[in-house]
Amino acid sequence: METLGELLSTVIFPILCTVLTAVVGYLGVKAKQRLEKSEMEKTKKEVIEICVKATEQLFKEATSTEKFNECVKAATEMLASRGITISEFEIKMLIESCVAEFSDAFNRDSTITYLYSDEVEDMDINE
Repeated sequence: METLGELLSTVIFPILCTVLTAVVGYLGVKAKQRLEKSEMEKTKKEVIEICVKATEQLFKEATSTEKFNECVKAATEMLASRGITISEFEIKMLIESCVAEFSDAFNRDSTITYLYSDEVEDMDINE
């Protein structure tokens, strides 16, 4: 009969090492996939933001539909050059989100300036 120590060292320990190696390897692969996906989503948002800003700057006189189409075209090309594919729905949602964010920021800045201007006009400088 083998002793418990021999059984542990010859059978159980190698099995545990194999299982542990497999689990750590699996977790490493999943962590890498998650990190790559997160990085790809960040890249998509950055590219869309660049394209929206550029489109607004380059096509000031264009209609919103023309701007949107130019932005889709530019963003698709930029992402494709980086090996990133994007669905039509996703690109539309990201563009609309970015435009709404810029509009909110622009309106907020205008409101702050407007409120500040009123306060300055109403203030008595001699007080």
